[in-house]
Amino acid sequence: MKKVGKIFLIVLGVLLMAIILIPVLFKDKIKALVISEFEKSTEAELYFGDVSLNLFSNFPDFTLGLSDMGITGKGVFEGDTLLSVANLSASIDLQEVLFGESINLKSIEMVKPDITIITLLDGSANYDIARESASEEVAAEETEEGASLSLGINSFSIEEGDFVYYDQSIGFFTQLADINIQGSGDFAADIFDLITEGTLNLVDLNYDGTDYVTDKLVDIDATLSMDLPNSKYTFKENEISINSFLLAVDGFFALLDDGFGMDLKFNAPRSEFKQLLSLIPGVYTDSFKDLKSDGTLSFNGNVTGTYNEDSMPAFGLNLAVNDGMFQYPDLPDAVSNVQMRLNVENKSGIIEETRIDLSQMHLEMGSNPVDAKLLMQNLKDFRLNADMQGKLNLNELMNYFPIEGYELAGLLDFSAQADGVYDSVNHIIPKLNIDINLVDGLIKTPDLPSPIEKFLVSSNISNTTGKLKDTKISVENISMELDDQPFQSSMTLQNPDNFEWDVKMKGNLDLDKLMKLYPMEGMQLKGQISTELSSKGRMSDLEAKRYNKMPTSGSLTLANFDYQGEGIDQAITISKAQAKFTNSQIELSEYSGTAGSTRYNMTGKLSNYLGFALNDEVLKGTLSVTADQLAISEWMVTDEVAETTESETSEEAMEVVRIPENVQFNLQTSVDKVTYNSLEMNNMKGQVVVSKGKINLKDAGFNAMNGRVDVNGEYDSKPEKPTFDFKFGAKEISIPSSFQALDMVQRMAPVAEKMTGQFTSNFSLKGFLGADMMPDYTSLTGGGLIQVLEASLGGNSDLLSGLTSVTKLAKVGTATLDKIKMTAEVKEGRLFIKPFDVKLGDYKTVVSGSTGIDGSIDYLLKMDVPAGQVGGQLNSLVSSFSGGQSLVGDNITLNIGMGGIFSKPEFSLRSVSSEEGETVKGAVTGLVSDKVDEKKEEAKALVDDKVATAKDSATKVVEAQKDSMTLKADALLQAQKDSISTLAAQKLGLNKDSTDKKLEEVKNKAKGVLKGLLKKKKKKDN
Repeated sequence: MKKVGKIFLIVLGVLLMAIILIPVLFKDKIKALVISEFEKSTEAELYFGDVSLNLFSNFPDFTLGLSDMGITGKGVFEGDTLLSVANLSASIDLQEVLFGESINLKSIEMVKPDITIITLLDGSANYDIARESASEEVAAEETEEGASLSLGINSFSIEEGDFVYYDQSIGFFTQLADINIQGSGDFAADIFDLITEGTLNLVDLNYDGTDYVTDKLVDIDATLSMDLPNSKYTFKENEISINSFLLAVDGFFALLDDGFGMDLKFNAPRSEFKQLLSLIPGVYTDSFKDLKSDGTLSFNGNVTGTYNEDSMPAFGLNLAVNDGMFQYPDLPDAVSNVQMRLNVENKSGIIEETRIDLSQMHLEMGSNPVDAKLLMQNLKDFRLNADMQGKLNLNELMNYFPIEGYELAGLLDFSAQADGVYDSVNHIIPKLNIDINLVDGLIKTPDLPSPIEKFLVSSNISNTTGKLKDTKISVENISMELDDQPFQSSMTLQNPDNFEWDVKMKGNLDLDKLMKLYPMEGMQLKGQISTELSSKGRMSDLEAKRYNKMPTSGSLTLANFDYQGEGIDQAITISKAQAKFTNSQIELSEYSGTAGSTRYNMTGKLSNYLGFALNDEVLKGTLSVTADQLAISEWMVTDEVAETTESETSEEAMEVVRIPENVQFNLQTSVDKVTYNSLEMNNMKGQVVVSKGKINLKDAGFNAMNGRVDVNGEYDSKPEKPTFDFKFGAKEISIPSSFQALDMVQRMAPVAEKMTGQFTSNFSLKGFLGADMMPDYTSLTGGGLIQVLEASLGGNSDLLSGLTSVTKLAKVGTATLDKIKMTAEVKEGRLFIKPFDVKLGDYKTVVSGSTGIDGSIDYLLKMDVPAGQVGGQLNSLVSSFSGGQSLVGDNITLNIGMGGIFSKPEFSLRSVSSEEGETVKGAVTGLVSDKVDEKKEEAKALVDDKVATAKDSATKVVEAQKDSMTLKADALLQAQKDSISTLAAQKLGLNKDSTDKKLEEVKNKAKGVLKGLLKKKKKKDN
């Protein structure tokens, strides 16, 4: 026995070692087989994470596990997942792994599989991943070379699975979610029984945009005969329940080359009315099990034929309910006496030949019966005969159906009859007679803080001929009150071929209560609206613009209106506004309100508003606006908001304001006071005319800056870059005030910053506007006359201090401008000033030049200065040549240039001229010439004297000649040695060589004179 025990222990040890080692030894072999078999049979891509293999789970079989497995498609579906499984496990026969040439999968279990099947319009499908059949030779080679993998499954299970099927070519969509199913059968056999049971927790089915099954729970307990060679599947014993509706199916379903074949019959094995209720949306809830119900049910149907792109199977359905009743738990009353007979039949498989016959539909809610019947012969011309009648006490409705948070009241009486066909081509519809009447209605919902009360409806829809044009909708009365605010309306709509209307309505609306009903984020509204409207007409008159044939009138009154919203810091209020309108115009007869601190009133008219709204015609209007004051700063965006807005819209291109070309509008404005930063404008009045895409400002003006400003101009939005052209008239305007208030003055006339006084101007300016609606300063052109009545510029300005530095003049003090007229021109972004006179301290000065938008300046100041005040050097030069006399007159002119930028001007002395216009260079040259002539005369007198005293002696003549030359040279040398004159000449740009040349000419002339005298003397001696 001990020997036997030892042998048993040895055998057991060997088996345990085998159980542990065999999975390790054969893991790679099985993994290689899985991959090779998949690659041989498909063109898709297989991926998976970890591979596990053990003998413990299903001993003596192997258990193969794949985690995070999936299959992705090919072609247009490349990268799209056809199948994904969190965990896939399969059992494999141990003996086949060890000794067999093939490996059989005996069972498959899938956890969280997700399958998506898609067929596109062109017929391509993501599940079409199989390779073309390999040749017999290749198959034989593979059989000889090694083991192969085959499916011999006898059981499967799916846990928490999802399945989606979408066939785009036929518009069919179905979704099965949270699938939990188990099945068993001999999949190795060609024909076997598949036993399946499980649950589909959510089923949706949609065909051609219509939901046929939504959010349904399906339980399956079925046995199918599987004929794999013929792809035919026959239902045997089975029960399929949808929610609580139990179905039994008999027949077969087959996969054909061109579609699906079927011959199926179904019925309801149980006859409880309650199971039909479970199919009604909203009824099948957690409390459905507590629903009381009674009555019997009969249901059966069939589907027979082929389903593919070209055909549909024939089908039929019969439903009958007898003596049905149901009552919700916790509700006092039951819906009773439910009777129903429904037959749906299609014998041909052509969907248009479907016949629907609801021969009876009856139910009662207390003493309120509802009856209906419908016979529709086909779905082509929808030939039908229908009748529906009922009376409902809405207050009692709450006793039959759970409607939490709602309150209903009133008596609803309705009836509807229809008989005929529908033909949209020939404008034919069934004859109709529909009446809907409600009295003493009340509706309260969780969203309404106040109920709709006194709800009254009296309406009829009729068509007595079956012709579309004879359809008439008549609402004799719709009236209600919402929180004591009444509303009443009546209307008649008829003839859809040429739509006619006759509408009247009258009512009040409290905006505060409306906001509580329908709150709008970031917005608050208050106020009461009272309106009365009547309109009558035909669509043909509207389209033909015959508005005079469409009598329309009404009125609208708005009182105590208050608006507050995001982006507007100031409150908008309207104490009262009243408008009346006809088919031709809207008249605003009264309007008074506030916008921020502004109180304003308006009256006006709009004409042809219907043509504008409906046919893009010209809208014409007038409006008169008066206001006490307008503080523009109230409506300006703060820096923080502006930065936020700029950052949010930085990627959005700014656009100019385009004026509609089909708007003609005349606006008259009058504002007592307008303030903008430091600018205060009083008594502002003007006319704004909008026409053909332009805005014209006419006769506009205001008092400001201690004077009066008048403006006329035009803004044209039609060009790609909008243009403006304005004319300004300014009278007695304060110069310092204009600088402080106007950016244009700061840019174009910065000298005004240090000036006092007044000016009057007539000026024009035109140019282009950029996308930010600001002027393109480089495009500005214009000009005009600027008259300075009386002004002064203080000596502490950079301009006057710069002049003093250059001229060294002590009396360049305050600049005085008195009754000065300046002609100005704007071009190429610069303001050009033509020469005008001004007094700078004691000195008369002529000023001209230009200022650029960039602040650059280029001016010439011609300053008249007494010659004696120019400086010692120039005075010495003048005196040396003039003997103490002025250069040429009493004054000289200093031509001083002023450049750089206005905030830091640069001065230079460009030239100097006499008061008669001659430059100093020419004057000095003239003085030197005069001195030379004067010395020449002195030399000539001395020579004559010498010659006279030495007439008889040639030697004396020669000596006289020498003396004259000496005197002449001395005179010239004296003129040349005048150091002050020479220095002044050099300072003023005179050339010493030119002076020497003049002296040489004098010497030559003197020589000529002497030679002449000598020749004459010799002739006399002879």
